[in-house]
Amino acid sequence: MEMEVDSQSELNNLIEDVVTASKVPAKRRGGPIRPTVDKLASATYEHGLLPDPLKDLIVLLTQTSHLDQASLGSIVRNLYPASSVSSDVVLQVVGCLGIGELKPSLPIQAALLRWLVMIYHDPGGTGKDPALVGLLRIYKDYYPEIIVGDAVRGRASAFKHPDVDWRLRLDEIQAAHSEKTRENAASAPQSGFQVRHKYFGRPKASVIPSVRTAHATEQSVTLEEINNAATFVQHIETIMLPSQLVAVLADPLLQKFLLLRPDEEAYTRIHNWISAVLQDIRTGDADSSTINEVLGVLREYVAVTKKLPPLILNFFVDFFKVWNGHDGRDSVLGILPYTPVLEFEKLYENIFHPLETCVLDNSAESQLSLLKFYTELLRHWYASLLTSDEVLEYAPRTITSVVDHAHQLALTITQTSPTLAAEFAVIEFLEQYIPILNDERLRKYVPIRNPPDTLVYTLFFSQSLTVVSRLCTVLSNYKQGFQMAMAAKKSKTPTPGAQPITSSTYPLDYINRFNGFLMDICNCVWRMRAFTDTDPNALGCLVPRSRVRLFENYVESLPGSDAPLALYFGLSHSPVLSFQSILALRQLEDEALEKNPRALATRHPGPVTQASLVRLREDGGLVLSWQDYRLAVLQRLEEEGFLGIPDLMRNTMKILKAGSRAR
Repeated sequence: MEMEVDSQSELNNLIEDVVTASKVPAKRRGGPIRPTVDKLASATYEHGLLPDPLKDLIVLLTQTSHLDQASLGSIVRNLYPASSVSSDVVLQVVGCLGIGELKPSLPIQAALLRWLVMIYHDPGGTGKDPALVGLLRIYKDYYPEIIVGDAVRGRASAFKHPDVDWRLRLDEIQAAHSEKTRENAASAPQSGFQVRHKYFGRPKASVIPSVRTAHATEQSVTLEEINNAATFVQHIETIMLPSQLVAVLADPLLQKFLLLRPDEEAYTRIHNWISAVLQDIRTGDADSSTINEVLGVLREYVAVTKKLPPLILNFFVDFFKVWNGHDGRDSVLGILPYTPVLEFEKLYENIFHPLETCVLDNSAESQLSLLKFYTELLRHWYASLLTSDEVLEYAPRTITSVVDHAHQLALTITQTSPTLAAEFAVIEFLEQYIPILNDERLRKYVPIRNPPDTLVYTLFFSQSLTVVSRLCTVLSNYKQGFQMAMAAKKSKTPTPGAQPITSSTYPLDYINRFNGFLMDICNCVWRMRAFTDTDPNALGCLVPRSRVRLFENYVESLPGSDAPLALYFGLSHSPVLSFQSILALRQLEDEALEKNPRALATRHPGPVTQASLVRLREDGGLVLSWQDYRLAVLQRLEEEGFLGIPDLMRNTMKILKAGSRAR
């Protein structure tokens, strides 16, 4: 980058020297200008000219000058624009043509006119080759989606290019400049209102063509001319379709255009191309780089359109038979979440089961990638249901079947990969029910599925307060969903589509099992009765009684321990809650000291128990009841963003339901 800046700076200095010399007669100059002109010509041949330096030289060439004709001719011959030439420059050249004292010499005019022809001429004529014309006619007859233009209308005469070598050098300069520009823009925010030129983020031997419009007219506008949203909106009705519509797979602007101005013929041409490429992949005629690229652009395409066409979905049925599970895995797992809500049996047999067979390799990474896939799938299904007119009859069963299946995968992950990353991935999946439960229409049709018991308790005993809090948020929302279902009455008039959820949807033992989760968590956190199984619906966290006795004996054997086992899982002693609990107490003590510096004779050493608060008051410390202390801890958790535990406690504990939120 530093070398580019230096070369551009040197080029600007050379142009400035030549322009200055052009205004001074040769006899009055301090030295010959020809060496400077030669350096300028060499620099422009090497690097090309950006728009502003090009404009400066065009102004120099089209006005009267004291430079000799040889120097002017050398400059014209090396006018290599690094990017597109503006209309102002073209008008400047055209305006200088003619006879007059203020006009450049006729040889310079001819050279400039020749320059205009070369920068705009695009080779591609068919010449007089009858075999080529005949071949193009075949393509025109059998593949009408391929644009061949007017080449098949007889034998077009060949056009002799003024200087083929000059044009080749110009193409090299502009290609290098475009690539550097795209590399610099890759890390910058994209407006989305410019075409994505070829090779941007893809290999040079790309099978996906870039946007290019052939045979544009004066009345039409091409996508290549669009560079901002205002221009796009202004000309949307007159924009011509590009020659290769399959560029829509990788070009955001073309995607926007077809969404706003749909065209059935265009979509047919796109599908024909996709079908041909996918067939090559099916038959093994495509190499790994082609597979990766095609899958990559398909991922971009479905991410923008938010739809997975049947053509692409059906392709995966055959693709999974030959896929190694590694090439393009991220793209595959990014495409399939857009799978439409279909009957579960068909999806599992043709898509989900083959996908898992290819991806799973006994590693935690492969399991996590699949769970994230199911998370994204559920998220997109929720969005799809929001926009649909009705919930199809099979949709709730499909969703619950996928959830049950993913629950087992999540349970396996927590057992084989007991890491925080795995726990966060599992929590994200469980949270996907919450938007459905919060939607007034969808929660009437999609039933709640209890996570496996072991999965719930594994997450509850996590080492992360964030995981515990988010789990409690999930359970709190599930509880509200169950309550709404139990209060719903069965409709007397059958309705088309999915049937609404009623109290009969959930068996009593299913509800009681869920209530057991809530009871156990409340016993641990609030009641200081961890692992109790004698309360109604309590499951004792599924810990066998024999194990509980072993744990109790171990705690009693610890030196200086006088607290029962259950206390170590409560607000004050829990490994994930103890820090926030003591900070809540310190905050209360600090507030008391701010009001009266002599209010406290001592501070609580922590951790807090009901008995220690009594001793604290007797020793001249903070006067605080056990209930107010626990409420203060809940408030502290809320202030720190850990909302799940306070919400679950208030939604479950009768004593807290009446007391609203903590002060």
